[in-house]
Amino acid sequence: MASVTVVATKTAPTALTPDAHHHEPTDHELSEPFVISQPASGITHGTSIELVPVHALPASEPLDVPPTAAVARSSPSTATVTAEDKAFAPNFSHLGLGTRIKNRLLQASSYTLSLAFLGTIVSAALLSRIPPTLVAAFYRLTPRNHRDMLRPFYTAEQTLFAQRREAAKAWKAGARSTPEDGFVPTEGGEDLLICDVQYYARRVGLDVETFQVQTDDGFIIELWHVFDPRSYTSLPADRRGPRFSGPLPKIPGHNYPVLLLHGLLQSSGAFCVNDDNSLAFSLAKAGYDVWLGNNRCGFRPRHISLQSKDARMWDWDIREMATFDLPALVARVLAETGHSTLGLACHSQGTAQTLIALSRDFVPELSARLSAVCLLAPAAYAGPLVRRPWFRFMSVLPRSLWRVFFGVHSFVPVMMHAHRWAAPRPYGRLGYVVFSFLFGWTDARWDRGLRNRMFRFAPVHVSAGLMAWWLGRDGFAHAGSILQNASEDSEVPADADHVDKTAWYPPGTPAMGLWICGSDGLVDGQKLLDRLQSEKEPHARVVHAKVIPEYEHLDVLWAMDAPQKVNCEVSRVIWQTCPVRSSCVVPVGCEGEE
Repeated sequence: MASVTVVATKTAPTALTPDAHHHEPTDHELSEPFVISQPASGITHGTSIELVPVHALPASEPLDVPPTAAVARSSPSTATVTAEDKAFAPNFSHLGLGTRIKNRLLQASSYTLSLAFLGTIVSAALLSRIPPTLVAAFYRLTPRNHRDMLRPFYTAEQTLFAQRREAAKAWKAGARSTPEDGFVPTEGGEDLLICDVQYYARRVGLDVETFQVQTDDGFIIELWHVFDPRSYTSLPADRRGPRFSGPLPKIPGHNYPVLLLHGLLQSSGAFCVNDDNSLAFSLAKAGYDVWLGNNRCGFRPRHISLQSKDARMWDWDIREMATFDLPALVARVLAETGHSTLGLACHSQGTAQTLIALSRDFVPELSARLSAVCLLAPAAYAGPLVRRPWFRFMSVLPRSLWRVFFGVHSFVPVMMHAHRWAAPRPYGRLGYVVFSFLFGWTDARWDRGLRNRMFRFAPVHVSAGLMAWWLGRDGFAHAGSILQNASEDSEVPADADHVDKTAWYPPGTPAMGLWICGSDGLVDGQKLLDRLQSEKEPHARVVHAKVIPEYEHLDVLWAMDAPQKVNCEVSRVIWQTCPVRSSCVVPVGCEGEE
């Protein structure tokens, strides 16, 4: 049965202030530049994207990308990915007995040593909580205002907590009502705290269907489609598989597509945990066609020819995610919606993945498919947190010792066992304590009543090689930057010709919006903004830039005022750069935008 090939040419929520103290697919030809070849009868669709260059980029010097510290590759470590690498999934031969034994020994040693490492971190995190716990207990036992009342949204938190409690009681009693926005919930009651995006979508009157996407190097990754059940019916399961049968939509839908991409050790469920204030749900209710992309492995590692016990299944880092995962997700969304472009919004690692993909040595032709890229807490330059003792320990390990400590498979797999088997509430509390200790985050601006839910979608499986890329001896933390050594970044290009050779981004790079957390110690978003707006990047087009001084790394997703400071602005940037506004529904809050 012949396959269909998708070829891409290279070319208003209520204001919150701090307290004082889809459519159904229709038939028509896909608009250019897609080329669709179909057999006379029977259709089997491939879901990965083949990016065919149609114009030459300027001669350039190869970008210095931190190499992986995973299992040694058969090909040289290089930033450049060939067309053959992108077009064909690799064939894997049978591993020899010696290699299998070696990998099993590394797996055993890394499980034990990484468990000890994690245990040390958890113990230190719990010890660090003793003083604030004692202070909190003191305030509760004395007739004075508890210090929680100093939280910037304390009154709003208490109001929302009471509203959720009353709504749960009403749901249990069988009372149903239609919300003002017209989105009728189909789930309710007490929060079950489950790792299920569909469940939380239904609690706000939306729904979710899951698509399986195959990357060109053989991974099966998940793509979640958020939709309004009043105007769209979920497709059958066989139509949502990695290689599916049935017609593609041929007229672009009336809702412009938006793809969201998550951060490190998270899934895209992180965009769905704040009820109506969630970025995914607010964009969907505003009128966008929202898709949530998940990178390889995630909660359920799958590959077309490798098993999870095979070290070769884990031989990847962010370069493969940029080269294979992101193009595959974009291709599937465009194929399903009939549009030729989409808006992309990403957080943290998702921004690094995107910035690498669009750079001149990776997949710059993907730019033709993106109308705008919204970067939330952009991770292009390292912040001071990478110099903390536990990160410094990881950054000084030679590659051989890294493999002994963290292996050549999934990174600290015991975390996934805890996620699967631990009770949700204790797990959520412990997850916050550990992540806060590691990264210096606080929940001061979050709705604390939803905090346990926020940690239901983390962590996920990632490779030891990916973590080595971020934190290892030759990785991001050491280099200080995703695409070159940060120490080289202060060098001012001598002339225009030199600029073209050293710029990260070529002509045609999509419009960019940046939301920078001013109190983020993990990454330095201001440094990226400075570069993009300087003469070093003549082809970068920044259409929106905002520094939020009080925000920490996750506040762009979970702060209670993020709907006003982030979500609405993301919606406007995507709409202002949308190339087909005349044929799309105007999103709520974007009326009158030019």
